[in-house]
Amino acid sequence: MYFNGYEDISVFDIVLDSGRARGLSAYAVRNGAFECVILKDHALDIAHASFCGTGVAFVSRNGLVKTRDTFPKSFEGGLLYTCGLDGISNCSEGVFTHGSLHWTAAERVSYKVENGCVTVSGDVPSTGLFCDSLVLHREIKVTSDGVSVTDRIENTRGVDAEYCMLYHCNLGAPLLAEGGEVKIDYLTREGLTPLAKENEYKAGLITSPTPAEEENVYYHTVKEGRAEYLNKKLGIAAAVTYDAQRLPVLLEWKSMAEDDYALGLEPATTRFDTFKMTPIVARATHEYKVNINFKKI
Repeated sequence: MYFNGYEDISVFDIVLDSGRARGLSAYAVRNGAFECVILKDHALDIAHASFCGTGVAFVSRNGLVKTRDTFPKSFEGGLLYTCGLDGISNCSEGVFTHGSLHWTAAERVSYKVENGCVTVSGDVPSTGLFCDSLVLHREIKVTSDGVSVTDRIENTRGVDAEYCMLYHCNLGAPLLAEGGEVKIDYLTREGLTPLAKENEYKAGLITSPTPAEEENVYYHTVKEGRAEYLNKKLGIAAAVTYDAQRLPVLLEWKSMAEDDYALGLEPATTRFDTFKMTPIVARATHEYKVNINFKKI
């Protein structure tokens, strides 16, 4: 545990002790106006989060889940749910929906506090007998306005390998609300389903929750890796920024369904319909960086 009341920074090493989350280990981090829960047992993904006392992350009705069930029964959401390295969506045959990375416990986990920043780091292995041997080296910097995630994917074997990545960044109520706006300076936008294609003209508009509303997913190509969400009534804006050269596809997941009310801003290495893995040569390392920040407007 680290606590410094003067700097308004705290880190608590916790183990959850109820329901399906029983036994799940995490860090509860506060840095000024921003608070979040980082899941040590789930690839250092980020669950609950708040900014200036307002909840900003979508956490599904499942809540936090220690042991994986079917995807609908175990998808947690959270401010960051990392998809990969073996699959995203249902693109890889025989692989769990959105891949197995999120369900892998991080190793050699630690944190430090310096210069007004909390840094959490650890390694997430993706290995198997006669399989690729990849390690995700993750570092999360928690500041007073959000998080900066740096991932280095290392191929530890002497043979070439491949992987895929999707950063499922999820916003939810009360930040997500009717009248909110999604701002993406896109070059192209395309709906994933026939319904989404019909609704492309209103992809940037957030409506009120509606019972049994079908989700809409959109592909974007962008020049600059940036997607924003604005809630002018609350006076809070969120931004997801990243390197669009390394993550050339931006997906927008808009679920306006009552009780499944969510907005996902999701940089990825590939589309679903033209899915392809990213090659990585023997002993090489690839780096990705995604920032999720909040501000008052």
